[in-house]
Amino acid sequence: MGLAGLRVLVADDSEINLEVARQFLEAEGAGVQVFADGQSAIDWLAAHPGAIDLVLMDVKMPGIDGLEAARRIRALDGCERLPIVAVTAAVFDAEQDAARRAGMDDFIGKPFNMQAMMAMIRRLTGRADGPATPATTPDRAAGVAAAVEARYASTPGVDIARALRVWRDVERYCAFLSKFAAGYAGTAQAISARLVAGQRDEARAIAHGLAGAAGSMALSDTSRLASEVERKLSNGGDASELVHALDAALATALDSIARMTATTSIAAPGPAAHETHETHEMHEAHEAPGAPGDPAIAVPSFAGPVGTTIGALVDATVAGLLAELLAALDGDNPGPAEPLLAALAAKLPVARVAPLQQRVDRFDFRGAEREVRLLAASLGLPLNA
Repeated sequence: MGLAGLRVLVADDSEINLEVARQFLEAEGAGVQVFADGQSAIDWLAAHPGAIDLVLMDVKMPGIDGLEAARRIRALDGCERLPIVAVTAAVFDAEQDAARRAGMDDFIGKPFNMQAMMAMIRRLTGRADGPATPATTPDRAAGVAAAVEARYASTPGVDIARALRVWRDVERYCAFLSKFAAGYAGTAQAISARLVAGQRDEARAIAHGLAGAAGSMALSDTSRLASEVERKLSNGGDASELVHALDAALATALDSIARMTATTSIAAPGPAAHETHETHEMHEAHEAPGAPGDPAIAVPSFAGPVGTTIGALVDATVAGLLAELLAALDGDNPGPAEPLLAALAAKLPVARVAPLQQRVDRFDFRGAEREVRLLAASLGLPLNA
C-alpha cells in the first residue's frame, strides 16, 4: 500500500468529503485523524506534537477557515515544516495565492483526483521514489466495477464509473447518497432565496459547499453547475439562469439517488465529526479491500423507481425542530435555542446550520428567525410556529 504507516490529519466541515478522504487514505494504509473545523485541528496538533505527517485542510470552513488554521498551525512547535495541503472545490488563482501566503505547501481540488492526491502526498512526505502497491487488485476492481455499473445502468445525474474510482465500499456510498439527498435537496432554492435577499456572499458559500459535496458523490452535472454559479457570483454576474439549470440537474440526481437507495440492505453511516463536534480516534491502517480473507464487496439491490418525493428524504423531525426553534427565538434568549441547534446539527450538514448558529451567537434573534424560515423553505418543510 502506497501510504502504509503515514499519519494524515483531514479537516473539512463536510461529512461527505471527510468520508471520501478517510476511505481512500485508509485503503492505502494511512492512519487518519479527522476534524470538522479548523480550531479542533489546531488544538489537537498542539496537544500531539509530531503525531501527524501531513495535513489536508479545507479552505472554506465556518469559524476559523483553512487559511487561518494553517497560519496558526505553522506557529505551533514542531509544525514549521509540517506539509499542509489546501483543499477546495474551486481552485482559483486568488485562492492558490492566498494558500501559499498562509504557509500551505500545495493545493488540490474537490472532487479528489485520487491518483493526483496520492502522488502529491507521496511527494510532500518524501515517498515519491518508494513502491506504490494498489490497495485493490486490478482484476477484482474491474469485476466489482462491472457488476455495479450493470446494476445501476440507468442513473442520470450520477456518474457511477467515477464513483467507483473514489468510493471503495458501494453500500457505504449509497448510504452517503441518502445523506446527501437529505441535506442538499433544497439547495438551489436556498441559493435563490439568498440572492433575492441580496445576500450574494451567502449564496456563493452555499454553491461552494454543494459543488464540493456533489463532486465527492460523483454527481458531475450538479457539481459543475454549482461551481459555475459560485464563479459567476464571485465575478459579480447574474447567476439566475445557472441556478435554474442547477435546480434541474440536482432534481435529476436526487431522483436517481431515490431509486438507488431504495433498499433495506444499506446501513446508515455513523455519526459525523461535524454532527458531534468531536474527533474520531486515529483509525489504524487496515488490510485493504480485496486482500485475502476479505468478504466480497456487496452490491446493493436495485429496487427501481419509488413513489417517495424528495421532501420525504428529509427527516420529518427537522420540521418540528425548526418550528420549535422559531418559537424559542421569539423569547430573545439563546438558552432555549442551543439544544435545538444541536439537534439540527445532528440532522443536517453543518453548512446549513452554521448561519443560524452565528446569528444566535451574535444575539441577532430576528436575523436567526429569518434564517429559520429560509432554511425551512429551501428544504420544502412547513413551519407551524
